[in-house]
Amino acid sequence: MPVWQELVTVYRGHTGKSAQLKVASLAQWILESSRGTRSLAKDHLNFAGLTYRDEMAAYATPVTYASADHEPTIYCKFASLTNFIEGYWHFITSPAAPYNKWQDYSTDSAGYISYIADTGDRPVPGYVADVSRLFPEATTLLGPTPGAAPSGFASRTRRSTPSPSALRSCRNRNFLNRPIVRPPMWKL
Repeated sequence: MPVWQELVTVYRGHTGKSAQLKVASLAQWILESSRGTRSLAKDHLNFAGLTYRDEMAAYATPVTYASADHEPTIYCKFASLTNFIEGYWHFITSPAAPYNKWQDYSTDSAGYISYIADTGDRPVPGYVADVSRLFPEATTLLGPTPGAAPSGFASRTRRSTPSPSALRSCRNRNFLNRPIVRPPMWKL
């Protein structure tokens, strides 16, 4: 299984973050890693382009890597996909990180990405729009939220009240205004 598919599978089962944050972060990883095809992702399991900082030592080791601008930079090298996921969220939630209000966007994918882009040290023009365009793909990759009804479920369930068109098509509407008559409890 390609490493990108493995990441999606592992992230699908990750708990502790809202569905909206998972969609936003996965969309970010799609863009940053080109769906796991960039060498930083393939060789070092770094799908977010995270640079190394001392507080990342529990999750990653430093590796020198020349990014797209050909400037050698020290990035995080992760030993596992779980380390990457946990390391990403540590990077965002660390007291040393500038993202101290990330929780304010736990139910707002677009707000989270906008906040991360505006707060980060290198905003890229069009970044928020580029990531936001990937939300539908990220949502599809992550699958349904646990506990949510399967898609199309509502259309397969029985209506509790007749639809307006059904009411209009009734030939004798008098039955709609009849009181509900229940037998006395002692007859049940």
